Amino acid sequence: MVIKKNSSFSVAASPLNSIKLDLGIFLCLGIIMLIVLEIISVSLLIEILFLGLYGMLVLLWVYIKTRLILKATFKKNGQE
Repeated sequence: MVIKKNSSFSVAASPLNSIKLDLGIFLCLGIIMLIVLEIISVSLLIEILFLGLYGMLVLLWVYIKTRLILKATFKKNGQE
């Protein structure tokens, strides 16, 4: 937390803010995918497979991006 002179405060920028944005986008896309799958009336098994695959891909994306950002942050701060 950073305290300014005019007695208000703000939160310092986090290097993980881009991941928060990605999660919001992925959540919206997942909801849209669910709605589209319901509209085109696919079977429940196919719907579960599509959404499960989508969830696994999002998990992999977030994991890799988080590791890269934390690695760069620690390297920048001189930590290993």
